[in-house]
Amino acid sequence: MADALEQKFEKLIKEMVAGMPDVESAEQLKQGLRRHWEKPPLEELELISRRTYNLREARLLLFFPEPVDMLAYVAFINGGGKGTPSNHPQNKLRKPFLAMLYMHHARSWRLMREFIREGGLIALAMGLEDDSPPLRAQYVDTFMQLTSCELHDWFHEPVLEPAVHKRFVDLASPGTRFVQALAANLGEKSPFPGGSYFCLQILAFWLSLVRYFYCEQKVLRLGAGLMSILEEWATTPGLPEEELELAAKLRDDFGRFPTVEVMSGQFVIGAAGTGTGMSPEEMLAKFEAQAADTSRALAGAECGAGTPPVPAAAELDEPQIAELLEVEGAPAATPAEVSPPAAAGNSASQEDEDDGAVSGPLDESLILSVGESAHGDAPAPGQPDAARAAALKKEGNDAFGRGAWAEALRAYSQALEAAAPAEVHLIFSNRTAAALKLASAVRSGAAPALPADAYYASSRSTSEYLRTLRAQSEAAQVTADGAAAALIARALEDARRCVRMHPEYIKGHYRLGLALLEANQPAEAVAALEAGLGRAPQNDELRAALRNARVAQETSRRGALKTAKEMAAKEAPAFAVATVAAVATKVADAAAASAAAAASYAPLPSSAQAFEREWKALVAAGSLAAQQAWLARLPSAHYAPLFKESLTEATLLSLLNALETALMGSSGAAEVEAACSTATQVLEGLASTRRFGMLLMFLDAKQKAVVKTVFGQLAKLGTPASAALKEAWEQK
Repeated sequence: MADALEQKFEKLIKEMVAGMPDVESAEQLKQGLRRHWEKPPLEELELISRRTYNLREARLLLFFPEPVDMLAYVAFINGGGKGTPSNHPQNKLRKPFLAMLYMHHARSWRLMREFIREGGLIALAMGLEDDSPPLRAQYVDTFMQLTSCELHDWFHEPVLEPAVHKRFVDLASPGTRFVQALAANLGEKSPFPGGSYFCLQILAFWLSLVRYFYCEQKVLRLGAGLMSILEEWATTPGLPEEELELAAKLRDDFGRFPTVEVMSGQFVIGAAGTGTGMSPEEMLAKFEAQAADTSRALAGAECGAGTPPVPAAAELDEPQIAELLEVEGAPAATPAEVSPPAAAGNSASQEDEDDGAVSGPLDESLILSVGESAHGDAPAPGQPDAARAAALKKEGNDAFGRGAWAEALRAYSQALEAAAPAEVHLIFSNRTAAALKLASAVRSGAAPALPADAYYASSRSTSEYLRTLRAQSEAAQVTADGAAAALIARALEDARRCVRMHPEYIKGHYRLGLALLEANQPAEAVAALEAGLGRAPQNDELRAALRNARVAQETSRRGALKTAKEMAAKEAPAFAVATVAAVATKVADAAAASAAAAASYAPLPSSAQAFEREWKALVAAGSLAAQQAWLARLPSAHYAPLFKESLTEATLLSLLNALETALMGSSGAAEVEAACSTATQVLEGLASTRRFGMLLMFLDAKQKAVVKTVFGQLAKLGTPASAALKEAWEQK
């Protein structure tokens, strides 16, 4: 085991020194890493965390931490406070842990997700004014890395990780001194080169994020103190041109609305005040006291001492978002109104409190004893009745728990008639699960083979429903396989509705994947489950289902090849090669269809960087069908706000080449129509971006020939571009 860990460490050293600018720096880094490997700060670890570490545990914590270790990192990177000697255990401990965070761990979203969730942003903010220039530089650079859209797509809509995303709102508390700490690095105040511009970029990112996601009408009014900082930043002589330009842009952008004058001297605070009755100094003291208690919480958790956990940043007594963000022309919203969509939990089983389980018994609190349904008359169609819908849904959950799949279907079908729009996706999801279970029972003979409409009938009472089923089963002419297939088709329809209505609902993706597998569509099942994992990467149920789907996909592929070989063995040699080639083509087509299905389920990009990253991955995969499916989902109106001024020549040319290839290779009415529609959509979108005219002007003759070919193919295929579009692309 030790040898394996040593090898892992040597690999880590090679990875980290590879990015150093020169040999001397690489050698210094290597020596420092080896020094901490041979002698990690064991004594300091024990003093701060109040638990014992052996050499191997300390090495793993410092060099190869797990997400669960990020709470410890939040505690370890805090300094000992103003005036604390450099040999204080806290100061000695933070140096190696902050260095590893800055140089390596901050590049891992798997780790940073938990670091931010555990209050890491506030810990970093408290280091932005550190007296040590090298340490301050590491705090600033680490913060910059966390705001990168390469690490995480922060501006994705809907929000991908709401619990993590909202930690940025914690920085609005006056107790964090976040804005003041950034301003302490303005211009020559920064003790290291580039620190001023880095801090301005952090401020710009933060203000933009808070305004975009947490302010009604996307209007954020700043305090006079912050506006004066932006003014100073935009007019400080000697700053780089790009820094002055960004500061002026922020000043002008946020200066369109009046400042919160009554809060002069404060920062991102509305006129309602802090809402805590505490001064900024008192709030800072409170946070520092809670941060100091982190080690005791860690020790209690490790030793089972029963110490209550340290509250997350969101649980501190601090201003609510409605008090922090003043909205022009509207009253301050309540926290519920400005919060992002609720997070679907990490487990596909975690949903609203009375939803049905995927398999096995429901939660005991949901398995109630239900006899005859007695919910009264249903409301008129289109009129929600929350109480009736909840009662019927609970009845369905109870029937599901007892294995009465048909009764569960009836109850869920009735609940849909009374449910409010916000609840409909949950009932579709439950009805999917019930239909899949019923299909399995029908196939095995445990339930009668009936037309699907019989099971989905919305009879008023359970007894009436069961009498109808018994009567129909006596006269049914449906085979078990046919009835099961019809139920699976209906389940698939419900699952698709659920995902379309609420893409962030993780169990919807899970059940859609199961329904596609039951429908013998493994490639589509893989795509649906991967889409769910994109939103909940740690979900064990999705992972297990995805493994099964991939096995089914591979089994299907091998079965097709085996069939081809068997056919080839029976036929004459001249036909054998043709047969194998035909099936190989079919398998390749299936792979392309799988890639296209995956692209059709992938979330749309929310930034130019995300677009380029996903597009490059699609191009590298080589599936034209996947590229076309992905582009077809991006409306032309999405391009301008997506790219802003970031459209590059490389991206423009790559898209043109893909359009040319698709148009030249399309055949069949449906394929031609799709290729032309996608091409027109992309051309219109690109023409709407800000840098388009300049990029077009610098295209060379060969590149302009590609543009001409694209427009020529559109005309040749019977869907010529409009005059306005031709003019925009100078195709006169």
